[in-house]
Amino acid sequence: MEKTIFLPETIIDAHCHGRDMEESYKTTVEQTLREAKSGNIGITVFMPNTKPPIIDKNALSYYVGLIWGVTDSLGMKNQYLHFGVTDDNFKTCGYALKTYDNVVGLKIYPKGVTTGSGIGISKDESIIKSLELAVYYDKIVAVHCDGPNHTIKEETEYLKKVLSCLRKIRAAKVAICHISCRESAEIILRAQQEGLKVALEICPHYLWFDDERTNWNHELDPIFYHCHNKLRSLSDRHYLTSLIRGNNPLVFVSSDNAPHTKEEKLVKKFGGLPTNQEMVAVTITVATKMGLSEKQIGNLICYNAANFLNIPVSENKEEYRLVEKIDNVAYNHGKVVNPWNGSRLIFPVPINK
Repeated sequence: MEKTIFLPETIIDAHCHGRDMEESYKTTVEQTLREAKSGNIGITVFMPNTKPPIIDKNALSYYVGLIWGVTDSLGMKNQYLHFGVTDDNFKTCGYALKTYDNVVGLKIYPKGVTTGSGIGISKDESIIKSLELAVYYDKIVAVHCDGPNHTIKEETEYLKKVLSCLRKIRAAKVAICHISCRESAEIILRAQQEGLKVALEICPHYLWFDDERTNWNHELDPIFYHCHNKLRSLSDRHYLTSLIRGNNPLVFVSSDNAPHTKEEKLVKKFGGLPTNQEMVAVTITVATKMGLSEKQIGNLICYNAANFLNIPVSENKEEYRLVEKIDNVAYNHGKVVNPWNGSRLIFPVPINK
């Protein structure tokens, strides 16, 4: 008998890198949204570490124009983005939060950590100022916790720094992006128990892959599984997987879709995986093995993120047929190597579309 599932009418990917501009050879906003739609994602939140980065009015206006220019033609709802923080652009941060309804928050990167963009902060004071602005405009702050060597220690130390600042601005809401290890997750869960408004974002690659090469396509060079934050141990993956079993409203799944060309991966060793066509499938595959309900899956891929980021979504559901198959989807017409190819996943196929 055919298996079906009812999922939210609009699935949210709260963390996606759409590139474009000087990196349009990797992908574009339009291509990213086409691939999101292929992966049954209806709303995407774009990250600001573009080239040039979205840290000033001109870049913001241009990127918002790119988004608005394709949503209607693709038949998609409003899309969103974060504005990037530097140590000296807080006046413009305020402008972005005040002027653009689809700017859901500010994004903090430690200086020198994110791939290729150069965006980032070096002062703890910048974290405090970001939190204050977010409270004032009722937005969030998303944080990339990492360091130049991408170690667990660097991830957890930066996380502790952010939470120390959050304890001073307790009304603020902070989403910790792409948590990769048990240590970070436990720190966040303890902070939640303190009453801090801190969300834990899990990405599909940390639910499916690990540094012991579980589920890897061994025909590919290992560099295609290199990402920031790095894949951690099998034990870390199992722990992160266990977190989606609960009903924690401050846990959600986002793609962290981060495409690079084959040449950039092999030669420049850039970190990042394409993921937005697999985000929903991986979540369903893992959730099905764990016996999660439709409601739990819906919370993970839509409602928890929507509530935290103040993104309006319908409570309506759509029916999907579940098809288990070997992943063979392409990114940017094959220009971006897909490390998910070869994985057996459960893909939802819309019944009424």
